[in-house]
Amino acid sequence: QLVERLAHAMGGGGWLSSGHELLGSRVARAFGRRVALGSVTKYLPADESEGDPALFRLVHDDGDEEDLEEDEVVQGGSLYAEHPAARRFEEKAAKAREAEEAATSVELEGWRLEGHALVRRRALPR
Repeated sequence: QLVERLAHAMGGGGWLSSGHELLGSRVARAFGRRVALGSVTKYLPADESEGDPALFRLVHDDGDEEDLEEDEVVQGGSLYAEHPAARRFEEKAAKAREAEEAATSVELEGWRLEGHALVRRRALPR
């Protein structure tokens, strides 16, 4: 029955991209000596009548995907919190966010960036 449920889910049926606290979580998964980092992007709610647990789609940063049960996501979140590769990823992401914020918050002296209907509008050539 789990195989049938997964086959239905692979066709898009039942997967949700909002409504669960684990969505968006960063997770690390150990595969031997290799650790893969990824994000939880959607989930398939539990089917209590069939006794099937909720499943969470983990999309690895390298593009691979896998479906995990909740305890595996929580365990992967703990590994992510302590893994050096995850810390490096978070540091790079923070620097990228800071650079983006700095680039978008530049104000030119004497110029206003808000307050008129034509600000931020594209000019058309004649």
